[in-house]
Amino acid sequence: MSKPVQIDFTMSNATSPEDNILRGLFTFFLNRGSFDERMRRAKLKPASARTDHVGMAFFKLHQEAVKEEFLKWAAKDNLANYLLSSKSVLEAFRDRMKNLGYLSPFDTILGARYKEVTGFDRARLPRDLKKSFYVKAHNRLMKFVTEWGSSTKFNRHCHQADGSNGKELDVKEWLEFALAKKNKNAWLQSDPLREIRGLYWKTMKHEPVADVVRELMDQAAVAGVMLS
Repeated sequence: MSKPVQIDFTMSNATSPEDNILRGLFTFFLNRGSFDERMRRAKLKPASARTDHVGMAFFKLHQEAVKEEFLKWAAKDNLANYLLSSKSVLEAFRDRMKNLGYLSPFDTILGARYKEVTGFDRARLPRDLKKSFYVKAHNRLMKFVTEWGSSTKFNRHCHQADGSNGKELDVKEWLEFALAKKNKNAWLQSDPLREIRGLYWKTMKHEPVADVVRELMDQAAVAGVMLS
């Protein structure tokens, strides 16, 4: 039997300590795969494709089972049992289980696992994902080329962390900057570049597109030469 898919646990500085404890425990609990088969069989009608909405839809179908099986597991796991012995942690858990208007972080964690186990997001994307990415990214690259060529619309100098303008980048260098992993959340003044970056990371979750990116880089280099 293959090992259940593992969902990463991330802490949040925007929530209470109790929420982070529950986030870690619940992620670990689901990573055992105990709800995976029910997720594969579930016919959900979420309010939207948002991860928390998907998780909420699943929770509504299996509310009692989620609550009972989590507590049953926690009672047998020494660390989980110890952490839930804290009155504030246990109260936070009970509040989430009975208040569908405030299920966080369980709705997001359930939704993330449901999407991973069932391929929910991939099923909503085009069948030829690589071709779709190329067409959309190419069109946006051409918009960026036009933007870059207009000194009145685009500042070609790279924005620095201190707010100053640094090195002037050509078209290809800007595309490289936008797609670099370290700049995944960096500010970009260009709408087309931001859209290309969003498309890139969304596509990369499901299919590698290194060859398409190379082609886009070549196009960017040619455009840069023509505009220089």
